[in-house]
Amino acid sequence: MISGANILASVASAWGTANAALANTDATFSGNLTLDISRTLFVGNATVNTAISAGSITTNGVALDIGRNRIINGAMEIDQRNAGATVTAPATAVYIMDRFLTNRAAVSIVADYSQSTTAPAGFQNSAKIIATTGAAPGAGEILSYRQRIEGYNFADLGVSGKEWVLSFWVYASVAGNYTIRFVANTNYYYLAGYTIDFADTWQKIEIPMSSPTSGTPLTTTGIGLGIEWSFASGSTYTGGTSTWSTGNSGYTSLAAYNTNAFLTTSNVVHITGVQVEA
Repeated sequence: MISGANILASVASAWGTANAALANTDATFSGNLTLDISRTLFVGNATVNTAISAGSITTNGVALDIGRNRIINGAMEIDQRNAGATVTAPATAVYIMDRFLTNRAAVSIVADYSQSTTAPAGFQNSAKIIATTGAAPGAGEILSYRQRIEGYNFADLGVSGKEWVLSFWVYASVAGNYTIRFVANTNYYYLAGYTIDFADTWQKIEIPMSSPTSGTPLTTTGIGLGIEWSFASGSTYTGGTSTWSTGNSGYTSLAAYNTNAFLTTSNVVHITGVQVEA
């Protein structure tokens, strides 16, 4: 029995020695096991054979898809900056839960963002956005929530025409049609509409996508894929199409998918379980 909070096995330059020591060995681990390897490592016992390689793990031939989701903190469990405290959305973007930002250019609507324990089955937390002052947005006003995936983490899905899916759980005081804006390959934008069918009910949304056929996927720390959930948009930000286009850059909502989630004070939106997967 090998126990401990973290065990790090670095197998790169001394592969032969490490392989001889680890092969055909039975061991039980308590805690977290991190393997930093450059080749395939096989660890086994009488009942389970596990092949661990760069980016994938299979157990008895079943893929576990380690690292498949390109979203970080999609379950909204990590809130290092604010430790659960409420943040009133400022005019500039700020991080709420780790990796997720506000986007507000609004005077009429005032909203608080926070980590919440309201969540669908299988999740512990969600992001909560609540209107402390509800209103109709002015022409140049917007209120949204977003994550930017680094180029390094999305480059393989960003290749021309590559298919992938965004999925998430959402709960809103106002049912209706809403928009998500995607940005990829530096300056290509896509507006996707979806419908929340029932108010005050958790609903899973899945949006099939394919990457733009123009432009070059980033292999840097820049924005490989930006995702922005729009919950209130004025006329300046409403328009565009569901096609990858540089002409969509000025819009965050489709005209037919521009429900205002925060018309009334105390209206709320929760989001969790965000995934981007091929």
